[in-house]
Amino acid sequence: MSRQIFALALAFGMLLVPATSAQQRPDFSGTWNMDEARSDSSTHEGFVGPVTWVIRQSARQLVVDIKRGPKSMTLNFTIYDKPPGGPASAGVPSYVAYWVGDTLVTETAQNIQGQTVTSKEIRTLQTGGQQMDVARTVQVEHGYTLRRGQNYSTAKDVFIKGAP
Repeated sequence: MSRQIFALALAFGMLLVPATSAQQRPDFSGTWNMDEARSDSSTHEGFVGPVTWVIRQSARQLVVDIKRGPKSMTLNFTIYDKPPGGPASAGVPSYVAYWVGDTLVTETAQNIQGQTVTSKEIRTLQTGGQQMDVARTVQVEHGYTLRRGQNYSTAKDVFIKGAP
């Protein structure tokens, strides 16, 4: 009898594990200002600042309003629980986001002046959610390869949460 009770308790406990171990995903919503002194992008030729991101996040959508100097743009991402399979269709802009633990990864693919440009940004929150680190890789497909040629760039940027 005690073995049956133990087995039932164990089975019941296993049913509860997913519900109790489900973690709250980080929320990147808010106004984020680039800390130019600690950001790689500000050292690149052609950088235009100040840079402000306004992020709205729900369970399945991430909207990023980007203001870089006098220019602005909006990116809309669909959020997945894991990386979606398969490459983006050629010539069709693609904006996806997915979770890797507490990290939110966004990937874009688009054609710019006839060349496919892809970017991957890895977002993490620091200092109690008041700092967002963004590691970015941008790759341009030229259609040709040069020996020791590099068709990508990387940067790590730091954003501080607060009013613009």
